[in-house]
Amino acid sequence: MKVVLVEDSVIVRARLTLQLTRIAGVQVTGHASGEDEAVELVLRQRPDLVLMDIGLESGDGLSALLRIRATESRIRIWMLTNHVSSEDRQRGKAGGAEHFFAKNTEIEKLIAQIRAIHLVPSSMCCLPEM
Repeated sequence: MKVVLVEDSVIVRARLTLQLTRIAGVQVTGHASGEDEAVELVLRQRPDLVLMDIGLESGDGLSALLRIRATESRIRIWMLTNHVSSEDRQRGKAGGAEHFFAKNTEIEKLIAQIRAIHLVPSSMCCLPEM
């Protein structure tokens, strides 16, 4: 499974990359820290999963989500944030985000979900509602 990680914090990016590479068959194929960089990387690589922070160095993850979804609907995009607001959830869900994870409390849940979808073919896997 190819994963692109869009995260502006070097520390969080390193932590998540380390945890993801410990899952057999999961490969982090790229990193981005800004909106334009993220959109370009995702559309070029077409990964299986994008982990997208809402707050980025330049632009924001929700805008990147909408730009990606304008041309690519099959890539799974999960949002990451430290503060999930109901407005962000609504905007993300409307834009095609499959799930939201709080970086400060739900990293273990995120890793468990990645393990679950990695073990089940995407046509058979269902994620719980946001």
